[in-house]
Amino acid sequence: MKTACVLAVAAGIALPTATAWGAEREPEAVRLRAGVLELHPTATLSAVYDDNIFKVHDSGVYGLEPVEDVYLTVRPQLQARIPFGYRSFAAAGYAWQGVKYSGGIGEAASGLPESTVWDTFNTHELFAEVDFRTTGGLGFSLRDDFERKSLFLTATELAVQAPTELEPVPLYQHEIKPTLTYDLEGSNLNFETGYRLNTDRFATPRYDYLDKNLHRPYGKVSYRFFPRTAAFVEGEGYLVRYAEPGKNAAVPKANAGGWKAWLGAEGAVTGRLNAVAALGRGRLAYTADVPTAEVWLARLEVSHRRTERTRYALGATRDLFDAYSTNYFVSNRVYAEVWQSLAPTVAAVVGGSYFVNDYSEPYARVDHGVLASAKVEAGSSMYDWLRFSLGYTREQRRSDFDWFSYHANQIFLETEAAL
Repeated sequence: MKTACVLAVAAGIALPTATAWGAEREPEAVRLRAGVLELHPTATLSAVYDDNIFKVHDSGVYGLEPVEDVYLTVRPQLQARIPFGYRSFAAAGYAWQGVKYSGGIGEAASGLPESTVWDTFNTHELFAEVDFRTTGGLGFSLRDDFERKSLFLTATELAVQAPTELEPVPLYQHEIKPTLTYDLEGSNLNFETGYRLNTDRFATPRYDYLDKNLHRPYGKVSYRFFPRTAAFVEGEGYLVRYAEPGKNAAVPKANAGGWKAWLGAEGAVTGRLNAVAALGRGRLAYTADVPTAEVWLARLEVSHRRTERTRYALGATRDLFDAYSTNYFVSNRVYAEVWQSLAPTVAAVVGGSYFVNDYSEPYARVDHGVLASAKVEAGSSMYDWLRFSLGYTREQRRSDFDWFSYHANQIFLETEAAL
């Protein structure tokens, strides 16, 4: 009997917040310059205790049971930025992340020698960006991101045959995103159009059937009916193209084409409250004998600065995605986060999310789970570029298929220096 197994990706709570219409992102303070070149180096060091580092179900199978470990993560990063013209800039950056496990992973990951852990489980990230704007309201940007990372087989996203060992799988991900915007001079209308190309390439031939290109052309028209509030209509094409859908396929992957459309409003409700609310419809039709997906979509995001010491964010989303472990799934999620200042340089952050994912054939199932986090962040009154955080996360998933069910607890301590 075939059993599903999946990719494990360490995840934190990602809580998006609404942005006011027309609000400009505050530029980061520039501490290092070389002529017109602005430099932003960052370094992060964290220590984590994790009682289920592979995010696996307690299957009772030797070598696939939950493994606990303590590991260190180091992440140096450098970004360079050159401003020019009218609110325009060019930027580029590189980040490397390495993980050092104390012992458990060396035994669990197929007897992997401890000396190779740094090379096997690291991540490389590169980006380049150009953003050009004119005084007449025309804007063009081009963003290019590349990431090389290693994923563990055995958790929640990739369906293959019954697992017999834990092994890292190298994955290369690339995204190109050109965007064109135009604010009609003397009008409340705003136009935005663009295109995203996401490419996934697995370095292991066994998973060639999952190599894919995701094409997403999109457009958005907004009309501002209050100074910082706008109504919008948004549409997106969604075209999935697999490189070799039949090769080595444990899941019969199929190419798909479809769209998503939204109608909503976004902006400032009050001086302290921002919100985005939208309803939509999504459709994915497959080239093979796979049922067409047609679902309603929704998005609600609210951020509120109650006082200078307290702010919170909450929201709910419903969306449709192509998936590795099946053909598509519908994701439903609600989330909340509260930030509370405890002292001039100390704050507490508590957040959580609850999700229900409905997966299609051939591995039809419903997963639901909770991700909760609590941490204390502290800065330095003397060195404002230095931050510390201490926290705890709990992740729990329940599924119609027991193999996809797991729970994990983490305790972490992190130091970040950013100039």
